[in-house]
Amino acid sequence: GAAWDVELNGAQLDIDLGCSCRIDGFGTQGRPPVTRRYPYTWRDWQTNIFHVAARPRWPGNERYHGPFKTIVCLEPRELGPSGWGRGRSPEALEDMLRLKWVRRYELLCRTEGGRQWVSVGTFAGNFDATTEVGHDLRSLKPPLVARSLRVVPLACEGGGALRIGVYGAPLVAA
Repeated sequence: GAAWDVELNGAQLDIDLGCSCRIDGFGTQGRPPVTRRYPYTWRDWQTNIFHVAARPRWPGNERYHGPFKTIVCLEPRELGPSGWGRGRSPEALEDMLRLKWVRRYELLCRTEGGRQWVSVGTFAGNFDATTEVGHDLRSLKPPLVARSLRVVPLACEGGGALRIGVYGAPLVAA
């Protein structure tokens, strides 16, 4: 999954919802970790032999059909020979594998045709890169109605990254 990277993309994320919406909830996650399939398998086309990284005594005339697992890669060597790391600098590899999330942020909104950003509040963000932290906004009076949202990260881990979930419904003209 894609995530908005705070270090690369700036100090705020603006979200255009496409129309005025009632916002019932808002959730965030960090950047998902890099994963790969384990074990890594390949075929040597010159010798026509199949290889399985975790099984050095694999009979080379048989293709491996599993079981496979998905593993999280925390170090460049865990990427395997699959090409993920090919042609990347050590710094780029390190950044690619770094877990990133936003610990605290301010949420602002703007109404349809409005020009001013209004603060909805400051919210607790994430404590890791994968768990979604959601906030129920249905108790706001009046209900939150907006065309655009802005997220301003206030505290980040690993440089900060966000995946966003906006929960609610578009307003339908009567």
